[in-house]
Amino acid sequence: MWERLVNSLASLRTQLIITYVLVTAFSFGILALLIMKPVERVLMKREEDNLILIARTLGTTINPPWSGKDRLGEDIWEKDQLWTMRRCRDYIAPFTKVRIRMLDARGDVLTDSDWEWRRWNTWVRHRASVPNLAGERIEVRQAVEGLYGAKLRPAEDKQGAPDNLYIALPVFKSDAKAGKERLAFILYLNKSLAGVRKDLAQFQQLLKVWMIATLLATILAGILFSSRLSSGLRAATQVARAFAAGRMDRRMREGGRGEVGELAAAFNQMAVALQHQEQLRRALLADVSHELRTPLTAITGCAESLADGALREDKTATERFLGIIIRESERLRRLVNDILELSKLQAGALPIPRAPLPLAPLLDDAVEIAHMQAGEDVTVAYDADGLEPALAVLGNEDRLAQALRNLLDNALHHAPPGSMVMMRVEMQPEWVLIHVSDAGEGIPPDELPWIFDRFYRGSQGQVRVGTGLGLAIVREIMLAHEGRVTVESAMGQGTTFSLHLPRVQADVPSGASA
Repeated sequence: MWERLVNSLASLRTQLIITYVLVTAFSFGILALLIMKPVERVLMKREEDNLILIARTLGTTINPPWSGKDRLGEDIWEKDQLWTMRRCRDYIAPFTKVRIRMLDARGDVLTDSDWEWRRWNTWVRHRASVPNLAGERIEVRQAVEGLYGAKLRPAEDKQGAPDNLYIALPVFKSDAKAGKERLAFILYLNKSLAGVRKDLAQFQQLLKVWMIATLLATILAGILFSSRLSSGLRAATQVARAFAAGRMDRRMREGGRGEVGELAAAFNQMAVALQHQEQLRRALLADVSHELRTPLTAITGCAESLADGALREDKTATERFLGIIIRESERLRRLVNDILELSKLQAGALPIPRAPLPLAPLLDDAVEIAHMQAGEDVTVAYDADGLEPALAVLGNEDRLAQALRNLLDNALHHAPPGSMVMMRVEMQPEWVLIHVSDAGEGIPPDELPWIFDRFYRGSQGQVRVGTGLGLAIVREIMLAHEGRVTVESAMGQGTTFSLHLPRVQADVPSGASA
């Protein structure tokens, strides 16, 4: 059980889902920490602004203490206090849930919306017993000094958390006798923050619901996405195991989008290449066995005939058999040397020092040797128009001469009697291209990618001349020169091989050695 649990946790699908969930939960945690305080400040500011609006509106309706008496001889200041208390107690406070007190300029309580007394005398006697608030409350002290004050503190009849917001707003009125505005009174308001706490709690609940819904959506999306990804990886694993078991025909299903589709396409390309390489390996073993067996059979047969003594009296036959042994031995030696040389080139174990090399003498020698090999059946032509005598390439003289000989030998082997093998040079700013063309039977397009493989035998079914390693050696030589060899062919029209060599811009003296 534990092993299955550990294996499940180690799977890519589970790790992706866990990662999605952890990242989402962490993001929501950070979001909650970052957003809750600003939300709380916004709600608190909203409550404070409402209290200030109530106080300012109310302050505009109250006359200052120095207003004097009205036409009936009643004190305007005392009458405004009475009407303010009744208005706040009966109308404003019940509707807004705000306690409203009016203080004089020293901080003594004049009216309170919580007072129930309706008779003036009772009200006046009660307020005389209420202590001055400026001494114990900093916000009131600020208002006495003419500044706005606000403070969070517990309700006056409770102990505990500061769940009430208190504001003290100084109200200034114009004094005609003094010729300036004076502090007339202070409006002291407080309101419970239970509503704010409730709004915050609702917001937190909404945030939790949102987070849970997002986590569930993340898990679902993680399962879908990770299943798609892991299914592609599992398919790749199964195909890889099938390949390891020798079933080279297995392939991944293509057609998907994104990285998984690219993986399937790349994996199938690799599978095709591996299958082809395996076929080439088997063909190589068969071809090498065949190439070695043919001369060995001839050598063995001739040697046995000579050893029997049956040909001692026939000098001509003896010389012919000895000639066969020598020729087949030479063929066997060339084959072994080519195989070893190609293996060293592919392994990078054969050092190929390069230096600026004049091109014209190298081409002249290669064409001259091809002329001697061609005889009278095939013409070898060399187009040197535009070739500068001092043109140089960066290369190794021996290896480039070997590559040119291999291409010319290949062209001569495939050129029909009476045709021409052409070699020409093309100049480019950074490259020199050497083209070798024949008018032979051509190469089918589907065989061109494999033409440089060792011992490759095309579908034309022709008998191969030489060791069958010449073109493979040419490719490795060009790779060692940081160049390349390309081929173009058309059925029935012939084939052109091209060597691409890096050009040396500066003129160099002739005679550079390998």
